[in-house]
Amino acid sequence: MTFVSFALNSPVIAAGQTISGKAQVVLNKDTDVSDIFVQFKGVSTTYKIVQEGQSTIPVWERHVHVNVRQSLLKYAAGGTMRAGKHEFVFEVKTPVWSACKCLPKRDQYFTFKKQLMGWSCLTMQNDLDPPSVLLPPSMYASKHIYVEYRVQVGLDRPGIFNFSKSASQQVHVISPDNDAKGLNTYSNDERGISERRVLMAKFKELPEAYLALPGSLKKSSGVHAFFSNGINLDVPLTISITVPNSACIKPFEPIEAIIILSVEADCLDALQVIDVRMDSFTLVLKQDSVGTVMTYNVTESSKVVLLDRANLDLPIKFLQASNNKDGQSNKPPSARLDSLVTEAFQVAQDVVPSFEIFSMRHSHRLKASVGISVNNRNAKVFKAQVPVTIRSGVQVDDATGRVVSASADWRSLPYDTTVLDVKEKSDFFD
Repeated sequence: MTFVSFALNSPVIAAGQTISGKAQVVLNKDTDVSDIFVQFKGVSTTYKIVQEGQSTIPVWERHVHVNVRQSLLKYAAGGTMRAGKHEFVFEVKTPVWSACKCLPKRDQYFTFKKQLMGWSCLTMQNDLDPPSVLLPPSMYASKHIYVEYRVQVGLDRPGIFNFSKSASQQVHVISPDNDAKGLNTYSNDERGISERRVLMAKFKELPEAYLALPGSLKKSSGVHAFFSNGINLDVPLTISITVPNSACIKPFEPIEAIIILSVEADCLDALQVIDVRMDSFTLVLKQDSVGTVMTYNVTESSKVVLLDRANLDLPIKFLQASNNKDGQSNKPPSARLDSLVTEAFQVAQDVVPSFEIFSMRHSHRLKASVGISVNNRNAKVFKAQVPVTIRSGVQVDDATGRVVSASADWRSLPYDTTVLDVKEKSDFFD
C-alpha cells in the first residue's frame, strides 16, 4: 500500500517566511511515479444559501491568494521508484502579496455577479502585474466566511487508473505589518459611538439656595417625578471612549482606552448634592467579519472579553475642564473611568488582525459597558464603542524572509497539527 505523510517544522508562519518540513512516501512495491510535489495554497471563501422562489440556491465567492507547487524529485520527468521508505526535505517561500487580481477587475466583477451563482477569481498572470492586495491572515468566522491556507504533499502516478496519493495540513498564516507603501493598508474611518442617558437623583428636600444657584441641575419633569415624594433632579450623563495613536493595537501591548463620563452641568458646585458611583466595568473587543457574495452580504460577529468587573461601588469625582482663551470652560465637568480600574487590559495573540480584501472585511470595535448609579439608586448601564485596528505586531524582512520584530510568543497559538487525508478537503486544491 502506498502511504504519503509529512511534518512541518512549524504550522504557524508569517507571510514572507519559508514553510519547511519533511515528507515521507512509503511504497510496498516498485512504482512508476510522475511526480512527488509539495503545494501551498490559500483561499478566502464567502458562502451563502439563498431562497429563490421555491428553491434554495447556494451562492459562493472564492479568491485564490497563493497557489505554489514545487516538485521534490531531482528529475521532473519522474520514473520508477523502488519499494520502501523515501524521505524528502522541502522548503516553500510564502509571498507577502496576494496573487488575486480581482481588485483591478472590479467593474467586470459587478457585471458578472448579477448573472452567476459563483465567482472564481483571476490570479496573477505574470510578475509584471503590480501587487495590490496583501496576503490576508488566516481567519475562520464560520463555515460561511473564512480565509484558509493548506500545505499538501502528493504523489502523482501515470495512467488513468493509477490514483494519486496525498496528505494535507492546515497552516496558520499571520500577516506582517509590512505595508509601508500604503497598498491595501487597512483604514478605519468609522467614528466612535457615545451614549447619553438622564438618571434621576431623589431628595427628601433641597436647600432653596441650591435651586437658585445658576447652572444647578434641573428638576425632573417626567411621570415618575410627578408621582414621587420629595424633589427629583435630572442628571444628564454621557459616556464616550477613545483610543489614542490612531486606534492601532498590537498583541500583548497595553490598550490605552480613555473612557470619559461627563455630566451636563455649568459648574462643579452644582454636583455637590449628588453621589455618582461606578458599579461595574466591562471592556469587550468585538470582531466583525463581513463578506459579499453576489448581491448578498454574509456577516459573522464574535467577542473577546478583555476585562469584567462587578460590585465595584467606586465614587466618581468630576473635574472641571480647562478654560479656553476667554477664561471660560466650554466643556462640561467629566471624570476618567478607566483610571478607576487598576488592571491593565491587552489583546491576546490569537485575535485575528484587521484586514480588508476584495469582498471581505474583518474589523474590530472596542466596547465599554459601565454601570452608573446616582444617590444609591439602581445602576444603569452606559455603553460606548470605538473602532480600532488590530495589527499582528510581526515585522518580516522582505529580502530574507526573517522575522525582525515580533512578540516572543507570536508562534504559540493553540493549534491542531494533525495531518489530514486530502479527501477531507477534496476540492481545496482543485
